[in-house]
Amino acid sequence: MSHQAPARRTPRILHVVLVVVLAGWAFVEVLAGLNAFIHPPGHFGFDFVASGNEILITRVDPSSAAADAGLRAGDQGEWQYLDPVDRYRLQSPLAYKPAGMSIRLFVVRNRVIFPVTMAARPDPAALNDAIAEGLAIAVTLIFVGIASVLVLMRPTIVTWSFLLFASGYSIVQFGSLHGMLIPPWSDIHAATTSLALAAAVWGGGLFLSRFPDGRPARLGRWYEAYLAAAGATLGLLFFKLFGDFAARGTMLAKIYLWLMIVTVIVSIALLLVRYRQGGAERARGRWVMLGSSVSLAALIADFALRLKGVQGFNNSPVDLALTSAVVLIPISVAYAILRHRVIDVNFVISRALIYGAITSAVVVLFSFVEWFIGKKLSAGGLAAFIEVAGALTIGFWFNAIHGRVERFFEGIFFRAQHRAEQHLARVVAAIAHAGAVETVDDFLTVEPSSAYGLGSAALFRRAGGNRFERVAAVGWPSGTLDVLETSDPLVAYLSAERATLDLEEVGWTAQDLPAAGAHPVVAAPVAARNRLMAIALYGPHRSGEALDPDERRMLLDLAGAAAFAYDHLEAEALRREIAAMRGTGSPQSSSS
Repeated sequence: MSHQAPARRTPRILHVVLVVVLAGWAFVEVLAGLNAFIHPPGHFGFDFVASGNEILITRVDPSSAAADAGLRAGDQGEWQYLDPVDRYRLQSPLAYKPAGMSIRLFVVRNRVIFPVTMAARPDPAALNDAIAEGLAIAVTLIFVGIASVLVLMRPTIVTWSFLLFASGYSIVQFGSLHGMLIPPWSDIHAATTSLALAAAVWGGGLFLSRFPDGRPARLGRWYEAYLAAAGATLGLLFFKLFGDFAARGTMLAKIYLWLMIVTVIVSIALLLVRYRQGGAERARGRWVMLGSSVSLAALIADFALRLKGVQGFNNSPVDLALTSAVVLIPISVAYAILRHRVIDVNFVISRALIYGAITSAVVVLFSFVEWFIGKKLSAGGLAAFIEVAGALTIGFWFNAIHGRVERFFEGIFFRAQHRAEQHLARVVAAIAHAGAVETVDDFLTVEPSSAYGLGSAALFRRAGGNRFERVAAVGWPSGTLDVLETSDPLVAYLSAERATLDLEEVGWTAQDLPAAGAHPVVAAPVAARNRLMAIALYGPHRSGEALDPDERRMLLDLAGAAAFAYDHLEAEALRREIAAMRGTGSPQSSSS
């Protein structure tokens, strides 16, 4: 037997810091859009083209601030007297223009120069912006939230790349911080956003190539090299387009969109290659493949419509729906993990978690109601009355929905696990009434293997003082290990602690163990009265999924019940032996 030193892991504090930085960056970007909801932006109602300090008015909206101030299409003006901040806000289509912001232009019409002063009026599209912001926050919460939880629970190249994808996509697609900044901070922000785009492209491709086990798909190395080059190129193009407003309608913008479309098409092709590899991964990963394909197809449609220049498409409901379809990826990943455990994480939805999630949602909802009432209905005692009524309504709703939500999640994700636990609970109760050690042996191997769909199970029972012999097994072919000596470190480990043991974690290996899906991964001690009576070894699920904490606890309960059953059967055998000796023994005669 050989031992392997456990791999050195990155300190957990570093994981937490990096997750907080990436997720925090994404949420700051997205939540910056709330400023436009709380303080609606303004608009002047005219379009222009600029050349140096001169501008040409190309369009003036009727009944706008510009029209009421006397501005007309075809007017020429100068803005060198504008405050640099106001000039930047007026020139940049992304800059936030607060309602009430006042500007003064010197306009030339018929060779006459005269000043035009106007104040930005509230933008009538603010309601649509509020809807878009709410959708952006919801998508970011789901996308970045799920990715962050996965990294904290199981930091691997797959989960880290998924977090890069989630954070980068949210920053680039839903970020609103740029509008609040002015040069030079806006230039710095453009550079960091370009880096976020490159990270999103590279991270998303790496995730698709290596999900779920971290190994690259067929042709995955070529795909990852392409993604690195494509991500860097897209980042540079984005930086140019982000900072140069005049470049947005040029061939450079078309090259950017075409490269995006090609990259997404290549990603879908890789998904199909990965899915066609077959085996257990195909069944376990089909939901991720489906969710990713639909999301990527929506992005292709969005880029294609932007490339075609459809009038009024940008920021339209269709545009928002297509870009928000990416939320299907984290939802499908979470479903695959919870239902099929494609990634080994201790991710358990319990009553406490569901209760906490619903409670958090209620707090957020009530806070919004309180803010809305305080903002819109603050006059008189009406606000207080509505707040009380709203609190009572939310309380009754929370009480009614709590049980339904809990049953909904358990029914979707844990139906098979509950059935297996119920079956093994009956086995635990039945072991105490087993009439033979062979029955207990089968209870420890056949039943958990069948209930949990394990690739293997084996029982080594103590035979004499110096060895444990294999007395029952499922999925262990002939020629595999059949004896464990008491000098084996595994015996010492299980004698010292009464808990299931992760064999990979302690580095335990032995010759002639089953290979592949039958290779044992968990050991359970069968011990009573400080004596190790047997050792149960279990493989992973036949689908390749690891045993979760609840399943390990059930196996430990099974082993504990079996230990008392063995002890009871040994005591019964000893009692019968003593009774037999008393019944057949001849009394000695005495003489005087």
